[in-house]
Amino acid sequence: MKSALLTGFNGFLGTALARKLSGRGVRVVGLVRDRNFKTVPDVHSKCSVVYGDLQDVDVIRYSLSHYEIDTIFHLGAMTILRQSVVDPMTCYRTNVMGTVNVLEAARQVGVKKVVVASSDKAYGTYDELPYVETFPVQSSPDAYSTSKACGDLITQSYASGYELDASIVRAGNIYGPGDLNLSRLVPRSTLKCLADDPPQIYRGVGGYKREFMYIDDVVDAYLVVQERGLPGEAYNVGGSGFLSIIDTVDKIVNLTGCTKQPEIVDKDFVEIKEQYLDSTKIESLGWECKVKIDEGLERAVEWYKKYQDVYQLRV
Repeated sequence: MKSALLTGFNGFLGTALARKLSGRGVRVVGLVRDRNFKTVPDVHSKCSVVYGDLQDVDVIRYSLSHYEIDTIFHLGAMTILRQSVVDPMTCYRTNVMGTVNVLEAARQVGVKKVVVASSDKAYGTYDELPYVETFPVQSSPDAYSTSKACGDLITQSYASGYELDASIVRAGNIYGPGDLNLSRLVPRSTLKCLADDPPQIYRGVGGYKREFMYIDDVVDAYLVVQERGLPGEAYNVGGSGFLSIIDTVDKIVNLTGCTKQPEIVDKDFVEIKEQYLDSTKIESLGWECKVKIDEGLERAVEWYKKYQDVYQLRV
């Protein structure tokens, strides 16, 4: 890997992956839709940026050709579940047709490797836990989860139909230092607690269980799949610890010294009750989960303490 295009370059995962790649001497090119995106100087200043939308196949094809890209990490998507419920059409255009555009441009230009970011949400709901890659992906009540299932099937179609070397990474809830998306549980709860305000939990979901994956482990998973993942194969990323929402928030309360109890607020979207992933398959490639939930949350809280004023993070 000498040159990599990252869609979703300015997102949490994209920024962390760009930092790791540029540190290894890889030329990183980021596809960014918003010209006013919040930059992380020690990362984004070292990379080339192309401004464009995933729905524009021409700008993707131009980026691949102009910068002689050999690897794509397709991370870009509409990722907020609630937003996808309100605006499903944009979600499908971005997540489904955006994936088609990336894969089609890669096929036309002759890119060597594509790694597509999926999600545990692509599985929909199964009673059996943990989820394994042999479970079929399926539709869900929300557009985001369904779009991810579609993207996985499209990726596998390009791998088998056009012999495109494209692999899929399915991770759950990613968290850690550098996450500026304050709609997510860990940063939102941490900043609330640091201000000694009550953290918020959506009504009825406090007992729901999730697996929160530390950002460094997820970045390593993408690099392992880029190097060793097989065409058309999906790889789960898990192993950090299966924890309820309320227990996760309680850990943050204790780490920050917050004196307020969690506040229950109403929600207007559907959530899966229990979900976590079996990572045996990616472990066979040499990946391992190194940061368990307690250590990861401690690192995250310390980062927000240090940088909340630098990035003007308020909730």
